[in-house]
This record gives sequence, C-alpha cells and structure tokens, in this order.
Amino acid sequence: MNLFSQWQLYCDKNSFAVKINFKAFLEVISNVLNDFEDEEVISAKYGRVEYMNLYEQATKNATMIQPYMSSFIKHKCYIHERELRFLLFRENGNTSRKGIKIKMKDELIKIKSQIEIIAHPDMDTETFSVFKNELNKSDYNLVPSNLVTKNNFDQLIQYNSD
Repeated sequence: MNLFSQWQLYCDKNSFAVKINFKAFLEVISNVLNDFEDEEVISAKYGRVEYMNLYEQATKNATMIQPYMSSFIKHKCYIHERELRFLLFRENGNTSRKGIKIKMKDELIKIKSQIEIIAHPDMDTETFSVFKNELNKSDYNLVPSNLVTKNNFDQLIQYNSD
C-alpha cells in the first residue's frame, strides 16, 4: 500500500498493510489447493484484477476466444487497489460462502521472510511499538510507512523544535 489514497479510503491510523511477493503468494495458494479437500469445490481460479472501463471490457471481450471473467474486472477508478482475487467454485451452482475453510498458515510461515507488514503513515509511536512488539512475538516485523503525510511532517517539525 504505497498510495496514501488507499490508506485514507480503507483504514484508520491504527492500521497496517500486509505486502507479500506476488509469485510467492501464488505458490502458497497453489500448494494449499493441492492439499485442499472439499468435495463440493470443483475448481479454483486466482489472479490479478483487470481495471478497465465498460467500453474497454466490451471491446476486448468481443475479440477474445474466452471473455474476461466478470469476477476479475473492476472499473478503472479502483486501479490503485492492485487487487488479487481468489475464487473457489462449487458443483451444482452452489453459491453459498459458508463452510469453505482454507488453511494457509503453514504455507505462509514458509514465506515469512517475503512478508512485509507496513504501519499506517500516521500511526503514533506508542501504537507502533505495541503492534511491533506483538508481531515480533510471531517473528514478523512491523516497518514504518515511507509515505510522508501532513500529520507526520507536523510531528517532525514539533520534534525538531523541542
């Protein structure tokens, strides 16, 4: 989450973002699905969301052998999200979201070194310390955001004037 707009839209100053290497995360998903047992689930799809306007979608779908899956399309105004989606499909058209449990913890531990946890740019130092200590107990490291906001700039000026 390197854009301040994402921080502003989706969370408060006591939040953090988890950043994972895309290829490593796809490998985690693939490994989990290989060991996944749920007789109702017949297939899975995952990938990055495509951001386009309705004209682009219609034009591209008209020229493609297999059109875009609507679950992987969002309007261009959301391009800052850079979203990854993971879908499981059940047999017989069952659309219930209940009962599907994916156990990813063991696989995520294997790529722990490729997981970065980033604090909100406006998180105060006390809250940062509390989160950092808690995450350190699980061998994860919380790092400050590299974004400069008005709030942390004002704190820096105040700190330097004291």
